[in-house]
Amino acid sequence: MRGIRKSMDNQNRSSVLQWLIPTGIMMVVVIGMLLSFSSKSNKEAEASVSRTLISSAEGYGDRFLHELQKVSKVGETIGKMIEKEGAQDSARMTELLGVAAECAGVQKVLYSSADGTAVDQTGASLEIGQESWFEQVGIGEFPYVYAAEEQSVVVVKRVGHDAVQGYLMLYYPMERFGEMLMQSGYDSTSFLVVVDLEGNILGVSGASTNACLKDGNIFKAVEGENKENARTLRNRLNNSSRGSVDIQTGKQVQVLTSVPLGTNRWSLILGVSESYAERQANYLRKNTSDMILSLIIVIAVFFCVVMVINIVGKIRSNEKKKELEDKADTDLLTGLNNKLATERKIKDYMAQNPSKQSMMFILDIDNFKKINDTMGHAFGD
Repeated sequence: MRGIRKSMDNQNRSSVLQWLIPTGIMMVVVIGMLLSFSSKSNKEAEASVSRTLISSAEGYGDRFLHELQKVSKVGETIGKMIEKEGAQDSARMTELLGVAAECAGVQKVLYSSADGTAVDQTGASLEIGQESWFEQVGIGEFPYVYAAEEQSVVVVKRVGHDAVQGYLMLYYPMERFGEMLMQSGYDSTSFLVVVDLEGNILGVSGASTNACLKDGNIFKAVEGENKENARTLRNRLNNSSRGSVDIQTGKQVQVLTSVPLGTNRWSLILGVSESYAERQANYLRKNTSDMILSLIIVIAVFFCVVMVINIVGKIRSNEKKKELEDKADTDLLTGLNNKLATERKIKDYMAQNPSKQSMMFILDIDNFKKINDTMGHAFGD
């Protein structure tokens, strides 16, 4: 009987392992896949935020260039008129410069000869030949020149072939650029700047007191604590490429996103706090996180259901096994232990109580063997 019981236990254990091991392996694989998917989703969310910041910065850059182009078109029209009519009539020149200022929406327009002798829209004479930026006007490499003293971008139009007659210059005030972030959804620490290749800040919109803008040069402000990322930022400006870097300023971490403006080798840099970028990434991750959490809950519920089914099945199996054992140990008609069960119980008792004495009574009621043999088992029972 012990051998039978042991065999049944081994069969039950084997049956449980047959489904428990594959189920456990499947759950480990599924959870591993979910964790891998979660990691990839986190990276994709961060990349998506970076792409959004780049797209936003490019949008601001397009708006800024559009403003300059509007001024440039006015300058082109007035420049052709000056080229056609000449610059000898000072009254007419003043009138044309006034029209240019009004149509372009700027406060200052000059017409200068090649040596720097100029007149503005009010008729006042000026000498700009000694200005640090005037040499760039003569070179004519770029359509715009930054006048630091005026904090303006000078839109230059050459009048006559190779500027034989002179230069028409319209001053676009960078304080207008400062209005770019007024209606944005960024936090109060965000900023937008136009910089040249050396990191000199030409215009600021947003948090002008941000630590990244200290001393008017973005590289000088950030290189101390961020040598590697500052080098990455400088390389992007030099290569006219776009991207985002994390910059540490004191206890704050900011994300600086740079994009080329496509003119004058200038770039636009959008700076936002790391907490803002993290909030945007968390928003993008939310749906994925909720889905993964739901799947984990479903898997946990499935595992619990399987365990409950297994436990209930085992309880029922044990009850069935006990019932079969009882039937095997007793006479079905009398309910008394049969010979094998009696022997086993005696041996079990002796094994469990080796130091105790015991007495066994054997009572033979009638001669059942003779009755069974001569009159049949039914009569004997």
